[in-house]
Amino acid sequence: MGNFVFTSGAARVDLANDDPADVERREAAQLLVRDEHRIRTSFRDGQFLTATDLTREQLYILTRQADLAAARRGGVVRGLEVRQLGAALHVSAGAGFTPDGELVTLPRALTVEVGAIPEDDRIDLSFGTVDVPDPDPRERSGLYVLGLRPLEYAARRVTRYPLTIHGVPGVEDGDLVEATALTLHPFRFDGDRDPSLLRSEVARRVFFTNSGALAPEVLALALVLVQGGLVRWVDPYLVRRDVAADDAGPLGLAETPRSHREAHFNQYDRQLSELVTELAAKNQLRFPATRHFRCLPPVGRLPAAAIDPATRRT
Repeated sequence: MGNFVFTSGAARVDLANDDPADVERREAAQLLVRDEHRIRTSFRDGQFLTATDLTREQLYILTRQADLAAARRGGVVRGLEVRQLGAALHVSAGAGFTPDGELVTLPRALTVEVGAIPEDDRIDLSFGTVDVPDPDPRERSGLYVLGLRPLEYAARRVTRYPLTIHGVPGVEDGDLVEATALTLHPFRFDGDRDPSLLRSEVARRVFFTNSGALAPEVLALALVLVQGGLVRWVDPYLVRRDVAADDAGPLGLAETPRSHREAHFNQYDRQLSELVTELAAKNQLRFPATRHFRCLPPVGRLPAAAIDPATRRT
């Protein structure tokens, strides 16, 4: 492996032999910028370690991991498929990371009633830390981003020994447990009252105008329309993005990330399939595309009955 030092990097310059006063002058002149989030303890034999030293070592590794993950803008690595099961939402096991770079892991599948999923601004309430009345789930209406939020909490009570001979032992939490919470994050959008048209208008906003920022601390899995406590539709591709191996387009000229283009195609294909099933039952498969879609992808399927061979129009 040559002279590569894993703890300092291949091209990182060591200023240990520089004059400390010169380093301070360069910092004051903004020629040297300190990263306050990435300071680690310099371990050596005979050193007295404190809890602060060990905690800082943990935070250093977590920050480095988050910085690297954030470079990919977040997304699903595997699994985490969302399906509607009546009044419940089923999320398969999987993993991904938020746009902020926080790793999110779901070790087993979840099936939760939509009324039991807390809204993101009430996440503390679900853990009993905020004394605010929980709204009636039957009255919940609107567009929501179903997502996973990384959390942590303290657990496992252990004995805390005194630091002095006259100190008194105590009890405190010995573990920090990382966890994942399923949340509904409100998606602010004023659109058509018709559920299917609203879905198409959101698709146009997401894929054509590229607007609608999502919470960077939440891994988005699906967009859900809830009316009167009932789920009207679930669309994963409007907000879900899979982590792609290569985001470049043909010849590297495409400006839109590959994951965004794939999501546009998959979202249209899913909505078209559901629409055809619905209209086939009514024997109404001939329809103008503009009636149900506001933004079509460059490629995708069209129902044969929706095309007029004489005019070649839908």
